[in-house]
Amino acid sequence: MCFANAGIQTILAVRPLAEALLLAPDNVSSKEESAESTNQQYPSTTEALHRFMGRYNRLNWLLPSEIHGLCPILGLQEGQNDIGEFTMNLLGRLREETANSGRLVLNKVAHLDFMTEIVITITCPVCVHSTEKNGVIFNLGLTIGETPSTLRELVRSYFDDDIVEAHAKYPCEGCELYEHKEKKTRAVKYAETLLITVNRNRVSTSYNLREVEPPRDRSLNYEQADDPMEDERTLDLLSQLSSKGTICHDEAKKLVNVAADIERLVEAGVIERTFSTTKINTELWAESTLDLAEWSVTKEEAIFDLAAIACHTGTPQSGHYYAYVKVNEQWWLADDRIVRRAEWNEVSNQKNGTMFIFRRK
Repeated sequence: MCFANAGIQTILAVRPLAEALLLAPDNVSSKEESAESTNQQYPSTTEALHRFMGRYNRLNWLLPSEIHGLCPILGLQEGQNDIGEFTMNLLGRLREETANSGRLVLNKVAHLDFMTEIVITITCPVCVHSTEKNGVIFNLGLTIGETPSTLRELVRSYFDDDIVEAHAKYPCEGCELYEHKEKKTRAVKYAETLLITVNRNRVSTSYNLREVEPPRDRSLNYEQADDPMEDERTLDLLSQLSSKGTICHDEAKKLVNVAADIERLVEAGVIERTFSTTKINTELWAESTLDLAEWSVTKEEAIFDLAAIACHTGTPQSGHYYAYVKVNEQWWLADDRIVRRAEWNEVSNQKNGTMFIFRRK
């Protein structure tokens, strides 16, 4: 349960959130609080974190029973160990529980302080017709590649212009052509607290032939295919599977070209799809400050200071999370039962960060 401990320690680096949690819940008596503390079963996430903060009011590790008490409230199942998922569920629960409870300060911190307003612009390269869509995000989700980089470079890849592949269901509203489109994301208003998660998992899809000589299952409708080439593509795929045993998703797509063909074979039980997850251990450097002004619509000043970083070692199936948190300009290591002071040199040398908290200056 180290992922939950590191996740809680990381978001409590947001001092306004920690201070708001210290305020007593309005709807729990001291008698009920005592009984619940004994049983380690919490009626709400807000009250659970309030009691944790009330006992320590500083960095400390959580008892396994405390974390086990939190997981059912957050809807987490046994075996889930993703710190980003845990933290987003935690903040979501705080927002839900405090929306109509009168705890306006805590609701504001958990909601508005983490909310970044964005605008996504989609432009057709043929007729230059543009459409804009406004939205909000509470988490800047980034994916790391194979090349070592800084956190700022990953943020740039999130905001940089992207290509939206052509889709048969979504023609351009201007020229009605099914062409690829250019996508640009910009911030309308940055949050006071920037939560950044980095996806270090690579999920691979492969296909295996269930039978060496697959029967011409009637459910596949080979002879009645709308596309006369569909039968040939399907047989090519099955032939490759017969000779290789297993092929990856990209190889399958090259052979059949249409994803629906693959789904048809999976549903018919002719081939089976398997997934495997590996970790991307690419080094990632975290800066002490981030300047995000260039991706703002208004180009307003947007300088953020690093407040916490959660790190992961091991594999997706078996690993360990720990966190570095800054309290009153002093860095601390929170590694389950180990809580000690740390210097910036130690923090800056962590190259395996998976979640970061930045506070706006």
